[in-house]
Amino acid sequence: MCFASFEFVDAKLAILPNNEVDLPAILDDAELQRSHVIPEFFYEYDELHRVLTIEGRRERPRLDQKGTRFPLLCFDCEQFVNDTFEKPMREMWVARQALPSPLIGDAVHISGLDYAKFKLFHLSVLWRALAAGYRDEMQDIQNEAEHLRAMLLNQDPGRAVEYPVVMAPLRLAKTGQPASGTIMLPQPSIIREQLVYCSVFGGCQWFYVISRTGLPERDLQEWALSEKGTLIGIVRDLRAVEEIDALLSKYERNAREQNWPNPWRRKRGG
Repeated sequence: MCFASFEFVDAKLAILPNNEVDLPAILDDAELQRSHVIPEFFYEYDELHRVLTIEGRRERPRLDQKGTRFPLLCFDCEQFVNDTFEKPMREMWVARQALPSPLIGDAVHISGLDYAKFKLFHLSVLWRALAAGYRDEMQDIQNEAEHLRAMLLNQDPGRAVEYPVVMAPLRLAKTGQPASGTIMLPQPSIIREQLVYCSVFGGCQWFYVISRTGLPERDLQEWALSEKGTLIGIVRDLRAVEEIDALLSKYERNAREQNWPNPWRRKRGG
């Protein structure tokens, strides 16, 4: 399968064959599946299977019937990622309703997670984010993406200090419920002089620390996913996430200034 190896060549995601499968050295976009970075099962659609997409540009938000996708994986790799990483995560997080509802108190403690399966899922999201963003950060991310690729293929979650996973459950201010209907694709950020990819899905903000030796301050490591399958997160209000608040505030301002109608009503003709 093409996920077995890859490199970055001339603004194309070049997929190289392994020793078991005879594949072309480079797959163009027509041969790649349009793959989700955040799996489809985390998207919450309305009864017409629509989700509101808000972007940072001044253009109006739009109603999409699919979550954001990129030409990223071949068919076989798409199935591998789904069966090996996504299905276990869906069972652990969604089917079992891992987050309490409503979110009461300042912190959430989750235990009983399968460390390997849970960590590998998040590493797969991180890998997809790095691979999808290769055009802008080709030189910086290639080594990390290749290392993550090897971990995923070997189904090796690594130690807890390798690419630590930290969560912050997000709460809707009006209802106290988890903000499970909000998704933000992974974005790079510098936190305490450390490169971190931040994403929102599954009712949480997730922090993927680009480090193979742990968090920069040792006492912070206790907040990361542990090899015992435990995870502790500080509860935050959704609008406390700066990136989300900035997008929503800009949308609200533009809607007022340009007299935008309610997008849901406009699309329904009502």
